This record gives sequence, C-alpha cells and structure tokens, in this order.
Amino acid sequence: YHYTASVANSVTTVTINATASDPNAKSVTGVGPVTLKTGDNTVQVVVTAEDNTTSTYTIVITRAKSDNAYLKSLAISGGYILDQTFHKTDENYSVTVPNAAARILVTAEAEDSHAIITGAGYVDLHTGDNLVKVIVTAENGTTKKTYTIKVTREQSSNAYLKKLESTDGFITPSFDKKKNDYTLSVPYEIENAVIQAE
Repeated sequence: YHYTASVANSVTTVTINATASDPNAKSVTGVGPVTLKTGDNTVQVVVTAEDNTTSTYTIVITRAKSDNAYLKSLAISGGYILDQTFHKTDENYSVTVPNAAARILVTAEAEDSHAIITGAGYVDLHTGDNLVKVIVTAENGTTKKTYTIKVTREQSSNAYLKKLESTDGFITPSFDKKKNDYTLSVPYEIENAVIQAE
C-alpha cells in the first residue's frame, strides 16, 4: 500500500496516527512523530495481524525545499564598518576604505544553512567605487536575493618618487624618497645630462 503527502517547508515534524481495522491485531508500528528533512521522507506503518500476517503501508512525505534567500550577516574585513547596521531585508550598503586597502575580505552567512552564497570572499579594489554583489540562492534553486556593497577606495596621497638616478653622473646624497634636494655631478664633457625619475 503506497500513499504520498506534501507539506510546506515550515513543517518540520508530522505525527502518524494509524489504527488496525481488526481489534485483535497484534501491533501497529511506525506511528508517532516523524522529523522531516527537505525532500522525500519515507514512513512505513506495519500492521501485524493475529496470525502474524503483516501489511505494510508506505507513506512518502515530501517536504518542500526552503525559499529562504536571506543573509544572516554581512561584513568586510579590516575593521571597516558598513554605513548601516546589517538587516536581512536591506540589500544595499556602502563603505569607504583607505587607499592602502587594495584587497578586502567579504564575509556572509546565510540565514538558511542550505542556501548557496556567491560573491563573498576576497575582492581586489581599484581606486574609486567598487560594487561587490553577494548573491544568495535559496535551497529551492529559484529564489534569489542580491546584496550590494559599494566599496569606495580613496585615492592615493602618495606623491613620493620610487627612484631618482642618472646614467651620466652621480647623484648625491643617495636617493631617499623623503629627501628633496640632490646634487648631480657629471664629467666636463657632458652638456645635457639625463635624469631618470620614477
């Protein structure tokens, strides 16, 4: 004997009640509360007659997959704080980071452990605005939510040289990016010296 039943994802347990048609039956097993996982759950109710003949009733209970695509948390590394406290129904956030933050780690946790998250992890930043999209796909595979973080990386304030040199003579003192004054000494025959700066 085979039966089917479908329940919503919010239903996590059901109670199986069964009574033998013959009051002299020895037993009915498989009744009582049943914890459901998402998808198909097979329950067997076995009736043992007075002469030990058995009848098995199979019930397949299908619990719908979750449509929960909400995040439980969303943050970025480095101690940077989003412009507003995270709330699962708010999908847009922004944050400003210094120019030194060329890479950040975006962390996200789904409210439903069966949901799939993409877009989190390490993100390389260019100066200016960077849109980071964290997409959550619910267990049912169709319900999705996109959380967007606008990460603004400040422009560099580095006005230092990396090197200063000349192939035509000697620069003194030795280059130091924090020193501004140098002297170039060249041989007498050099009229136009080449100075290379980077």
